[in-house]
Order: sequence, then structure tokens, then C-alpha cells
Amino acid sequence: MVHAAKLRAEAAFKEMNEILFTRSKNYLKNNTFRVRETTNMTGRSAWESIPVRDTADVQTLSRFAKMGRIAGPGFILVDGYLRANSVYHSWENGENWERKAVVEGGAFAGGIAAGAAIGLVIAFTPVGLVVGVVAAGAVAVGADYALKELLGNIYDWVTG
Repeated sequence: MVHAAKLRAEAAFKEMNEILFTRSKNYLKNNTFRVRETTNMTGRSAWESIPVRDTADVQTLSRFAKMGRIAGPGFILVDGYLRANSVYHSWENGENWERKAVVEGGAFAGGIAAGAAIGLVIAFTPVGLVVGVVAAGAVAVGADYALKELLGNIYDWVTG
């Protein structure tokens, strides 16, 4: 009697897993940025997010990665310079440059941290590297604006 119940439970579990697998496969096909199932060179099933069909695609992705490794730190340096220049001009004009330095420095660090975190999380998912770079940039800019307002209010509260 216990053995028969165990067999029925195993059969029900197997049927439930088959239904779940079928439904999840349809969901993945419709909702994951054109991720599709493919077969790799060894004959195993794999999910593909960036279609790479020939050496030209590999070279294009390689150039994109090299450009990102060069342009990313360059944009960070330019952003840091512009922020430091803004603080310097506030000092020259007799404005509250200490507040500006706290706001700009905190927003700079927070934007880099938020962008790096989102980029890292997305780059290791099926969504892919390209979407990760764009999303990381958007999150970094959003965090920058949000942190400027927040840090400005905190500075005013602490000093005022």
C-alpha cells in the first residue's frame, strides 16, 4: 500500500515537472530578449543570447569588448575631471564649494558602484553583455542624479 502510494506520487511529480518544463520553455521564448535554445558543437542543448554564427560575429563582439575596455575608463576620467572642475569653479566664485565637493564626490562613487553592480549581474545572465553595458550606464546615470539630491540634503541637514 505504501509502495503504491509512492509510485502514484512519483508519477504525479513527473507529470507536474513535464507541464512546468513545457510552460517555462514557452515563457522563455517569449520573454527573454530573443534568447533561444540551440545545440552546441558537442550536441548538447544550450541557451543562446547573442547569436554567433561565424568568425565575423566573433570579431565584431571582440571589437565591442575592446572598445568598452578603453572607452569605459576614459568616460570615468572625463566625468571625474568635469566634477572636479565644477568644484574648483564653485571655490573660485565664492560659493559653498565644500557642499559641492561632497555631493559630486558621493554621486560619482555611487554612480560607479551602481553601474558596476548592475553590469556585473546582467553580464552573467542570458540577457547578455550588450544589454548589460547599456543597462549599467543607465543605472549609473540614474544613481548619480538621485545621489546628488540625497547627498545635498544630507549635507545641508548636517551642517545647518
